[in-house]
Amino acid sequence: PSLPDQDGKLADPSTLKLHPSGLPSEALKVWTSYPDRPKNWCHPAVDTRSRRIRAERLIVASGGQLASVEQWLEAVAGDLTPAGSSTAIRAAAIIAEVDPSSKWAVERARIVLTSEGSLVQAIPGKLFLPSSYVSVGSDIAYVHPDVASMSDALSALSILGIHKVDAQKELEAHVA
Repeated sequence: PSLPDQDGKLADPSTLKLHPSGLPSEALKVWTSYPDRPKNWCHPAVDTRSRRIRAERLIVASGGQLASVEQWLEAVAGDLTPAGSSTAIRAAAIIAEVDPSSKWAVERARIVLTSEGSLVQAIPGKLFLPSSYVSVGSDIAYVHPDVASMSDALSALSILGIHKVDAQKELEAHVA
């Protein structure tokens, strides 16, 4: 055991995953603030210059995994709860806001809990917030009502380009 897990306990590097390098510290804080986050990820304390290099070396040498942005975000949303999805959405919005070039990685992650209970990508025009508008199409996905009712998740979804559906947005989605 040589690397701290999410609880700060030393663990074997082969059992841990390491979050992507260069993540905004605020995104790391949001992810680690979720009480039900997966524990088999390195603690963010490894994110200093010298510790990060050592952690990467130990994990690679022991067969552990260096994760992508998508894997890291999907891990916290993987419990299929509104709270987990909200956490992932908030972290994703921070990443997209701080580094717009990483928005493609954020959009590839399946982190938004839908009204049907599955996780989908936060792609504008394919995913919408629930509204009073009744869609005529059946291929539109809606954000889970519990996620949509969380103000911090709602703000983050707006940053990611997810808005309420209306006739114009539905037409644009079908044309696209």
